[in-house]
Amino acid sequence: MVAGEDRVAFHARMCGALEGEFRGFDPTGESFEAEGIVIARVEDGKTAERWASYDALGMLRQLGLSDGATE
Repeated sequence: MVAGEDRVAFHARMCGALEGEFRGFDPTGESFEAEGIVIARVEDGKTAERWASYDALGMLRQLGLSDGATE
């Protein structure tokens, strides 16, 4: 985690399993782990804005929803 002035940035790891409908896809039962970065602007001790970027394609591949090919 890194903080300065009114910004905080940190590395995040999320994990889970596709056990319910997700954006029109049926459950696969597959699990995933994805990493990313989150940057937040803090105002009066609370998060005022937040930006996040993570490996969405890697997550979709692990869940069996994408082979990574482009059309």
